Amino acid sequence: MSQRSVETEEEPNATVEEEIEFLDAQAWDTKDVLAKIEQLAAEFVTAISQEQDFPLSLWRRDSRNILWDGEGKMRLGSQVTVRCMFARQGSGLRRYALLWKIMAFVQKLLLEKKQCTQREAYYCLVNNFTNQAEFNEALIEVSSLIGCSRSSLGICAASSGSIAGSVLWTEGQNAPIDCTQAGSTGKRIPGHVSEVTFTSLGARYIVVVEKDAVFMYLCEHRIWESLPCVLVTGCGYPPLSVRAVVKQLSTTLQVPVLGLFDYNPHGLRILLTYKFGSARMGAESHKFAIPGIHWLGLHHTDVFGTAQAHTAAVGGASSGDQQQQQQHWSLPAVAQSSLQQWTVSDDRVFRSMCVMPIFKVNAAYRNELRLLAGERVKAEIEALNSSEWDTVAKLVISKILRHQYF
Repeated sequence: MSQRSVETEEEPNATVEEEIEFLDAQAWDTKDVLAKIEQLAAEFVTAISQEQDFPLSLWRRDSRNILWDGEGKMRLGSQVTVRCMFARQGSGLRRYALLWKIMAFVQKLLLEKKQCTQREAYYCLVNNFTNQAEFNEALIEVSSLIGCSRSSLGICAASSGSIAGSVLWTEGQNAPIDCTQAGSTGKRIPGHVSEVTFTSLGARYIVVVEKDAVFMYLCEHRIWESLPCVLVTGCGYPPLSVRAVVKQLSTTLQVPVLGLFDYNPHGLRILLTYKFGSARMGAESHKFAIPGIHWLGLHHTDVFGTAQAHTAAVGGASSGDQQQQQQHWSLPAVAQSSLQQWTVSDDRVFRSMCVMPIFKVNAAYRNELRLLAGERVKAEIEALNSSEWDTVAKLVISKILRHQYF
């Protein structure tokens, strides 16, 4: 695909002043989206009839166009990438054409007053795209081209992620769902969450968990009965719908948001996605950023242990029990056999994070990044359970009660 950058004089990752213009994707009415598609189509036909190219300007979504606003959120600057149909043949021409394929699909969808998930849309166009990821990328580009949010195109993310714990989930005019009774799998988070509201059931924390397996494990322990909280998982890198839920929970409940992620570069990068947003997710990503989310773990001491004893906070324990817990928690938490070496992907993600401002201004984050790089090994949260099945639950409760997060 032909790409021609139109760049400003801004330095990458710069801290910006108020006069800098950020790109922003707003919700559009259906009639406005249809009018924009028809306008682009008419201009395209005119250009072709005159044997001229018709370049498409897309928001640049890479590190050189990342800026930081006054709230610490990651934003896209004003740089664009221009794609030209005749600049290069082969894959460039194909990917140019795919944008029009999606716009034609969106036009039909909106004219029929329908909505669908990204997964459903992909299968409607499956003969044109090599995989779901290619479709998702092209959909973000169409959103960029039109200048609207993805939901304005009538296409939302597929159901992904879950919620459980001390909160009522109410969707539109439907009856509230008690998330303490959602079972070990929790309540599934749909792709469209604009009509969802929350009512606290005494929650004191929101705990965001990286992986579905750990989420289910904590649900089986009904951790909210020991420590009133709401659990949320995005099942890895979170879609916008999950980030929107966490953002709304934070705004509504007004309690600390804590993140529990694997001890590896990807785990840390997922935390930073919740915290600051992601340039790859387009110009609406910053709206769901939570700069105040705290890093609960895994930290270096969770994986390699520490000389200082960690007493598990279990209510009603006798002094003898507490002594046993102290002795246990003073040992390294993860067996050597459970540690894994970094991959090329881990190294790439690590290097991309090093330039982020958080590591310049926050000493705790900077120290953890240094230790992570020094070890060059990684550990999954589940590895903590290698000695005792309930180690993760104890660790989460203990660290929260002791405010061992930053």
